[in-house]
Amino acid sequence: MAVLGDPRINDPQFRAIEGAARQSGIALQTVSAKTADEIEPARRGGGAPARRRLVVLTSPLVFALAPRIAASALTHHLPSICPFAPRFAEAGGLMAYGPDLPDLFRRSADYVDRVLKGAKPGELPVQRPEKFLLVVNVRTARALKLSLPTSLVQRANTVIE
Repeated sequence: MAVLGDPRINDPQFRAIEGAARQSGIALQTVSAKTADEIEPARRGGGAPARRRLVVLTSPLVFALAPRIAASALTHHLPSICPFAPRFAEAGGLMAYGPDLPDLFRRSADYVDRVLKGAKPGELPVQRPEKFLLVVNVRTARALKLSLPTSLVQRANTVIE
């Protein structure tokens, strides 16, 4: 499996996925990309035949280039997943699973309200996402000649036909 990310931002994510892969016995190749020009060459770099799947980590670069990354994954016949839901799957990636960003933005309004009413930002508790989205792109699955489990498709918040 290949993992694509920006090492300046994704170091904790790289470490977490490397640990999970080790425990699961999955061979992992980390692919670093710091600029748009590095996305495609990095994905075609050494070891490409061994890669069967692609995990795309979060970064501003990935968010901006989601359509290009998804198209490249499809061109190279790589099933792909990214936490930017629904953006990545809507851009053509196989799946996206991650926090519901609009929900996070709505919840942040409560924090703004508290600060404006005098609360000290350093005293407010850190909140984790509460809602997550699973978006499955069935059209991409067909293009990759993948058969997705019915249970996965049924659990998806959004299915792209």
